[in-house]
Amino acid sequence: MRKEELAAALLRQLDARDAADSRIAAELMRAADLLNKAPDASGLPAAPLERELFISLHSLRMSLLRQIRFNEELLWYETKAESCLRSRKVYALSPVIREFCSEIELLASGYVEMTVDDVPETLCSAIPPQRLSFVMLCLLTESLAQSPAYNSFRFTAAEEEGRIRISLCFCEGTNPEKKNLPEPAWAPAVNAELPAAPQQIIRRFTEMFDVRILRQETDRQHLYSLSFPSVLPVDTVGTFGSDRAHLPECPVSVYHAMLEAVIPAEELLLFDTRRL
Repeated sequence: MRKEELAAALLRQLDARDAADSRIAAELMRAADLLNKAPDASGLPAAPLERELFISLHSLRMSLLRQIRFNEELLWYETKAESCLRSRKVYALSPVIREFCSEIELLASGYVEMTVDDVPETLCSAIPPQRLSFVMLCLLTESLAQSPAYNSFRFTAAEEEGRIRISLCFCEGTNPEKKNLPEPAWAPAVNAELPAAPQQIIRRFTEMFDVRILRQETDRQHLYSLSFPSVLPVDTVGTFGSDRAHLPECPVSVYHAMLEAVIPAEELLLFDTRRL
């Protein structure tokens, strides 16, 4: 079978998987809503059994949505990557980096101390913002899954000698008000053989955009460092897109779906009811 035929077969497989998962996710959401006819002050079902079932349904739904998002990323690399390279667009990365930090700080606030150094306005690259933010989410959840005790997170971004360097550094926090992350039910290796998984997405990302990812783990910290070429801004900066878009049949963002891999679904649900 030729390369083109293999790619077409993969696209059909992912389309079919996503369509089925989207239908199941929608049904799970409707079933959960039926259990929440009498919510308490937190916005979740008051009855203990109904509350447990409600949270379990949402957890399963977000797991499905997480895989859909992986598939969407792989589809982009299979269908749009070459045209992206040919377009030679330049993208401003500061907005998506700030959005990433803001969403993580909000959704993970009960568990993770977060420090963000000033993000320069001048960071520009050939990498579409959605690709960068999703890979950073993959690395974040990977680290939290592997080292739940490392609940202090420092984020830095800077330009050095024609390359942009982004660092995600994790260590043990000192804030006694932060709760301990539970042992995750998800780990990167579990999904490694699926058509689209974190490892596949990260590999395609690094190969396409000349990105170097350095992983360093010591007794005191866990560090991810991403380095890739910077590009001088041009008169028309490439269109900025956000990963804030809702997933199919679901009022949650990609940040919800990805973080649910390491943060209990109940905490994310309670956070949303508090914010509304």
